[in-house]
Order: sequence, then structure tokens, then C-alpha cells
Amino acid sequence: MLVCTVHHIVADGWSVGIVVHELSAIYEAMLRSDPPLWSPDYPICDYAWWQRQWLVSEVLESQQAYWKTTLAETPPALDLPTDHPKPAVHSTRVHRKPFGYHVICLKRYRSRGGKKACQRLC
Repeated sequence: MLVCTVHHIVADGWSVGIVVHELSAIYEAMLRSDPPLWSPDYPICDYAWWQRQWLVSEVLESQQAYWKTTLAETPPALDLPTDHPKPAVHSTRVHRKPFGYHVICLKRYRSRGGKKACQRLC
């Protein structure tokens, strides 16, 4: 079992569909002991370096000018009803709800996972 938690602002329904499709293909290849489906042509650190160099040039200025113009006339924020009032002071504190697994269920899950080429990440 694979569990992914992604904030809704990071992924929409269309992109989640692509991720699920690709993860399924990778998992099936792993079950068949096939080689990896893809590997990057260059490390991500090289891409990050290239992007930083690219944005240092006049490209950054043109990109900033474009978005400032495009977003200059955004409508005001909507005053929509919410189920809880906003706090007077913004906080990054989150609410958590702890839960646990039944020991027998967890043992069964782990024993089945090993037979299906699953890998525990933690």
C-alpha cells in the first residue's frame, strides 16, 4: 500500500491522474524485475543551477513584468462563508488527530506486503 499526502494547491485531478498512472507503471515494472522505466538525463542539482543562471539574466525581468501586468487587476478576495471563523492572529499551528492500527491487522498487512514485493518506507 502506498499512501501519498499532497496539498490540493500542489496537485489537481488531472496531474494526480498522471502520477497514479506513472506509479502504477513503475510498480508493475518492479514486480516483473524490469529495469527502471526512466532515469533523468541529468541530476536535479544541474537543472536547478541552470534555472538559477537563466533567471539571473533579463529573463527574470521579463517574467516579473509579465506576471505583474497579468495579475495587476485581480478581483478582490471573496467574502465566502466558512464553517469556522478566522482567528484574530494567524498561526501555523495545525490540528492533528492521532490514530492507531490494530496489531493483528498490522501484522497481516506487513506479511502480505512482503509477498507482493512491497517495500516499507518507515
